[in-house]
Amino acid sequence: MPKSPISVIIPTLNEEHRLADCIASVSWASEFIVADGGSDDDTLGVARKCGAKVLSHPGLTIGARRNLAIEAAAYEWILALDADERGESGLEQAVETALKTDPRMVFSLRRRNIFEGKEIKWGGWGSDRVVRLFPRSERFEERRVHEKLDSDLSVKRIETGLVHYPYENPGEFEFKLRKYSLWFAADVADSNQSISRWWLPLRPPARFIWMYFFRLGFLDGYRGLKLARMAARSVREKYRKAVQMNRREQPQ
Repeated sequence: MPKSPISVIIPTLNEEHRLADCIASVSWASEFIVADGGSDDDTLGVARKCGAKVLSHPGLTIGARRNLAIEAAAYEWILALDADERGESGLEQAVETALKTDPRMVFSLRRRNIFEGKEIKWGGWGSDRVVRLFPRSERFEERRVHEKLDSDLSVKRIETGLVHYPYENPGEFEFKLRKYSLWFAADVADSNQSISRWWLPLRPPARFIWMYFFRLGFLDGYRGLKLARMAARSVREKYRKAVQMNRREQPQ
């Protein structure tokens, strides 16, 4: 069966346990490019076993590695994934239909989030969409975290999309908390933003209230409560580190 003329790009860092499933979920694509950030596990070996082209660029941001993978792609259309994401059944057909009807657009995919074995539908998670299908002329912001596609093209929605497994276990949340809070602080420092420490005590409870009450996170039961608490803690840590870094870099 002929494969779709799509290049799939995946940034990685120690993803040996998830990468193969990610690639297998979109096995209908013609090309896979793994842009690694310096893994010390068997991520690169898994990538090669799966037939992926491997780029290794330790120290670069996720956005920068995505962009290098785009430049190395052989096909006109790019599908950008993370290793903790899977293509849903039916995504291939939805992609092929989209590309036939709108050749110069970018496409927003619906992303279903799974936490502790159940789909999370409230707290802001249920409306999650990401722009991940686009022509190879487009590029990502070269931020360390939460990079987005920097494109002026029109966006069209695709309802069939991705399944996301953000946290496999508590240890992974702790790892991401440390990593992303440092990256967020570094991004803030690079952009010369000023973050007041006076707002710091208000941000975590505000995030919890927004997710759990205003976005109806309580409808997801104990999982919704857990995620709202985790989000509040994440906000506290990233802004605390940003304030600390801002203080160190201010002239004395």
